[in-house]
Amino acid sequence: MIRSNIVMMRTGVRTVDVQAVEGMVAQFPCDLGTAANDKVYMVFWFRDDAGIPLYSFDVRGKPLSEARHWSAPEVFGPRAHFSTSPAPAALLVRDVKRRDEGVYRCRVDFRNTQTTSFRYNLTVVGLTEFPINVGYILSAAPCHPN
Repeated sequence: MIRSNIVMMRTGVRTVDVQAVEGMVAQFPCDLGTAANDKVYMVFWFRDDAGIPLYSFDVRGKPLSEARHWSAPEVFGPRAHFSTSPAPAALLVRDVKRRDEGVYRCRVDFRNTQTTSFRYNLTVVGLTEFPINVGYILSAAPCHPN
């Protein structure tokens, strides 16, 4: 779930607050479009201000459907996947953990157009903190004593 709360950070890149329920999927949209319809070369994901990517999507010389994916095993490993369809493209992180909380940055490198960046502040909410609708029927089966 992406909230509409957007904050400008010191980098001048807006930061979007993202909330995910622990154990569920976090979604970080990353727009691959340009005004000039330029070709995407690489997409990198970073944590905070780290200079080493935790996820990369290498499109150089290939169609989007054949891009090479790499996910740092010590961060997301197989839990992460960058999906380009349906639009907008997004990094999907399954089985979100409390330790995943933090600021993430998506950097998109194009063939000719200037690089674009997006920032996300991920908050992970525990199941006990998630609001529950107590009026919801859990089972339609009648309860009868034995």
